[in-house]
Amino acid sequence: MENLFFDKKDLKKCGSNVIIGKTVRIRYPHLVEIGDNVIIDDFTYISTSLKIHSYVHISSGCKLIGGPDSYVEMQNFSTLSPNVVLSAGSDDYLSGIATPLVDKKYKANSEIGSIILKEHTIVGSNSTVLPNVTFNTGATVGANSLIKEDLEEWTLNVGIPSRKIKNRNKAEVIKAEKDFFKEESSKNEKILKNGKNSKIILATQGSQGILTLRELFNLGYKKENIEVYVCESKFNSPLIEFLKYLDKEYFEINDAKSFDKIADKDNKQNILLSVSWKYLISKKVLESFNNRAINFHPGLLPEYKGCFSSSWSLINNEKHVGFTYHFMNEDFDSGNIIYKSSIRIEKQDDAFSLNYKIFQQGVPKLGNVLNQVESKGTKQKSKGKYYPNKLPHNGELQLEWDKDFAHRFIRAINFPPYPPAYLSVDEKIISINDIEDFMRYK
Repeated sequence: MENLFFDKKDLKKCGSNVIIGKTVRIRYPHLVEIGDNVIIDDFTYISTSLKIHSYVHISSGCKLIGGPDSYVEMQNFSTLSPNVVLSAGSDDYLSGIATPLVDKKYKANSEIGSIILKEHTIVGSNSTVLPNVTFNTGATVGANSLIKEDLEEWTLNVGIPSRKIKNRNKAEVIKAEKDFFKEESSKNEKILKNGKNSKIILATQGSQGILTLRELFNLGYKKENIEVYVCESKFNSPLIEFLKYLDKEYFEINDAKSFDKIADKDNKQNILLSVSWKYLISKKVLESFNNRAINFHPGLLPEYKGCFSSSWSLINNEKHVGFTYHFMNEDFDSGNIIYKSSIRIEKQDDAFSLNYKIFQQGVPKLGNVLNQVESKGTKQKSKGKYYPNKLPHNGELQLEWDKDFAHRFIRAINFPPYPPAYLSVDEKIISINDIEDFMRYK
């Protein structure tokens, strides 16, 4: 499902890499323009004419109000913290009827105007901005403030009504902006060098697909340069919704043979990227990409090929888990290694937390990996070990196991929403969530 209250296609303008929460309500979408790289969080309400430039964030619970005759503008790098009210229309509360449900002749003396937030401006949480106020470049206001008048550029203001308390570091902010755009430009140059005019063919599923798409956008890829294939999974709903928000076409694949059809395309200049793809990709497909095919494996190769890498690492009492980017061949997880990194296992870690760390730390390395797509990688040092797509010991604890091993096993199986480890006692299945539960039966 896309947004509950409006169709994104009805917006006057909507740029790329725009994320709008499902519960955001935009009363007059035809009066709203949105640039690139914008996030509007859930439970935000917008009932004004609005122009949003680029690199803008509107946090959850904000209200941008005033009616269709009012106007709000948020320029580059402007930010609204949670529960901010931008009231571009207001009444004086002295006369008339203060409601939009009656004709104007019965209403109070209303002020319908504009609110302008220029570049690098910030409005703190739970603050209210009244009509006809301009935040000049770099002006900010702290939480729980009331802003009735224009704010000087590069100042920090607080209070009811707000007042200036100090100046901001203009040079530092401008330098950060220049450094940011320089880095973005460098990323784009590297992508162009490595075949930016070609496509990324992304084979993925679930929330891992969302992470990967966001990273590709961060690297400078546009949605038209990415082709998305989604393998069958009961956890695909967030990914599908995200693709719909982006108005991005995708293809659902239910078996390995169905994906073979992609080999019929001209893929020689394209890059195949596999992230959480569950099917073995055929030699025919890999050759169609001139072997420019990369897989993100959530485990350290060659020691932990296959599935449940984090779980088996805990069971085997390893000190580290990790992730590996490697070129693909016709065998699972056996191609030359492009990049790999270790992550320390902490005492409180379980399979769920380790999986989270692996993807959060691993996906941001994608840019470095794509820059090496023309390399040959490094041959894996040994055959390693392959773990099948089967829950370790079927998730069942054994009473003869010692406390330390049982504790590691319980952590290894903990991966919500899947069931926890269990014991079979007198033909009854008993869920075991922690080592204390286990020791009561031992």
